[in-house]
Amino acid sequence: MNKKFTIFFIACTVWAITSAARAQTEIYPIGINGSAVTSWNAGDLTSWLNSIPDSYATGDISYDHDTKTLTFKNATLTNSGMHPCISSSLDGLVIELIGNNRIERTTNESALAIIFNRYRNGTIKGAKGSKLTVAGGYGIQPDQCNLTVTGGCELVVSANYSAISGDRYYTNVTVSGGSTVKATGRGRASFEMINSLVLEDGATIIQPAGAAYDSNLKGVALNGKLVNSEVIITTPPPTTYDLYIAGTQVTSANKDKITGTGISGLVKYNNNTKTLTLDGAKINSSAYCIESKIEGLSLNIIGTNLLTGTGGYSCIKLNAASATIAGSSNAKLQINSKSIGVYQYNCNLTIAGGCEVIANSANYGICGQNGNNEVLTVSGGSTIKATGASAGSIRDLKSLVLEDGATIVQPAGANFSPQAKAVVNANNEIIKTEVVISSQAGTKYNLWIAGAQVTAANASNITAAINDATVASGSISYKPDTKTLTLKGAKIKSIQDCILSEIEGLIIKLEGDNVLNSTGNNSCLLLVDVSTTISGGSTAKLQATSADHGCIFYRVGNLTITGGCEVVAKGAAFGIWGFSTEALTISGGSTVKATGTSMGSIFGMKSLVINNGTILQPAGAVFEATKGVTLNGNVVKTEVIIKGGGTGLALNTAIKTEIYPNPAREFFTVTCAEPMELIELIALSGQVALSQATSGTTTRITVSELPRTAYIVKIYTRAGLVTEKLITVP
Repeated sequence: MNKKFTIFFIACTVWAITSAARAQTEIYPIGINGSAVTSWNAGDLTSWLNSIPDSYATGDISYDHDTKTLTFKNATLTNSGMHPCISSSLDGLVIELIGNNRIERTTNESALAIIFNRYRNGTIKGAKGSKLTVAGGYGIQPDQCNLTVTGGCELVVSANYSAISGDRYYTNVTVSGGSTVKATGRGRASFEMINSLVLEDGATIIQPAGAAYDSNLKGVALNGKLVNSEVIITTPPPTTYDLYIAGTQVTSANKDKITGTGISGLVKYNNNTKTLTLDGAKINSSAYCIESKIEGLSLNIIGTNLLTGTGGYSCIKLNAASATIAGSSNAKLQINSKSIGVYQYNCNLTIAGGCEVIANSANYGICGQNGNNEVLTVSGGSTIKATGASAGSIRDLKSLVLEDGATIVQPAGANFSPQAKAVVNANNEIIKTEVVISSQAGTKYNLWIAGAQVTAANASNITAAINDATVASGSISYKPDTKTLTLKGAKIKSIQDCILSEIEGLIIKLEGDNVLNSTGNNSCLLLVDVSTTISGGSTAKLQATSADHGCIFYRVGNLTITGGCEVVAKGAAFGIWGFSTEALTISGGSTVKATGTSMGSIFGMKSLVINNGTILQPAGAVFEATKGVTLNGNVVKTEVIIKGGGTGLALNTAIKTEIYPNPAREFFTVTCAEPMELIELIALSGQVALSQATSGTTTRITVSELPRTAYIVKIYTRAGLVTEKLITVP
């Protein structure tokens, strides 16, 4: 074949192939220095950009259309022409940064460097250490779209006019993922025409001090003016705390969920309350599982938790003046260590709340530094089981304080020796086998609150033991020595009996307003085969409500309501039901208001004792033994009101007064040994129903127009209020 012909043939073939390839090229909606990105040049944009006028590029610039990612790797892009360095009409474009990069528009002082065109959202992202510097007349313009800077990268924008600007109403800028933005718009503003500036993952404006996004000015402003000096948005380094979990320092960034090698389950820290919570956690470490220098640290344990020390460190090291390990009776902390279970390094430790702490170690179970300062306190019904196989189970302590009935129950005869500074046996030898400290926390009382049994462990704070504010709130506590259940501003709402007692002689002490609400087929207050007293001063009240059942049910024993308190019992079935009981006694000026819609308001008891009091409502109601409060022979099912403790307040017994007739249908007469000045009728609701000025020692009061009910009559002389008496207007 002729040599010239062969060369010509090859050249034609190459031209044909190249032309065919270009004919199939896909053009992407991204312009760089005025030239389109295509499937043909996307893999090596640097070379292509250096082949077009007014364009210069170094480093690696490439585009992957599958991921919509334009990558800059240690690259420089410069444009002295008429087009922006980057113009994107691709929604979702990601500019990925690797290393240090720069984009600069040098055409004129007002030239725009980067634009994300209308409705085409864009992202600039890169890992920590990556950087992009943008320079031009205008820096970056997201036009009616969203711009996100994320991943930890640094974006520096320097502009003659606006650094980052939008269209005012639809442009939203987000900085997240630990990224930093430094923007300077010398001629106009650093951030302007921005509908919103969203700062996530701890990002904040740190420069200028006090600057913030202004929704009226639509940009970053200070003292009512847009900032045109450098604005720095970054995520400040997290606050560190003197607390380490398996070698991981706790910070403001990880405190809500502390993770790391050897950590599982929920571990979190609240610096406001200095509380480290372990909830079903397992921590395995060759270093300290927990090391704290936080004064007053509270280690809150929930459920079962396990700490395993595999190295020569203690599982827990507490290096502060005081600390607490606390949890409810179903909380457990198991510690297994090759060295020390719990190390109180000049720290006083309290174990409380009813939890169980088991510290097993090849050397020391629980120990202090030298026993000169450290105190270990066990309270609230908590249990400790400590074993230090070679050195001692509990030792090097100044003292061991056992509260709430706690005692050393194992080994038998063991005690704490101040001389040995340890738990020792009868021979004064430091015990190295298991030492068990427990209390009467296991003691259970025949008293239940919303289904939760009261024990020695939870008696001092039953509300916390229930741990559900929708069930129990306020203060609920029990003292077994006086058999006193105290309700102080308490609210109990339960499908079970709100209060169930089998304690003979129980006193329910009321302080403030208290509410019992039974939501199921149970009683608000159930008293089984025992006598009980409800007591409280004149400002104390118990409001019991049952929409489906009854309020107060007591069997066999007596019920006394006294002290001046008010008890309101309103049930769908019954108010107060004494089943085979002896007496219901109301005294001390107490008031009872009971309603039982279907069965009866007050019924079943053998006797009703009202000390110096009476049934105020319904008018004419009486008590019939074993039957209850009746009206015309029928058990009353509407509201019954009884006031005990007498009607007089012993205000001036030396002045004789008399009211007749009582009950009074049309009128009644008041006589007094001294001239009267004023007579008032007060409804049981507290409202003044009638006020009549008078003089002389005898006065007639007309009541024919008043509502038919009971009233308190107040009689005043020159000396003031003389006395109070009850009168019924039937």
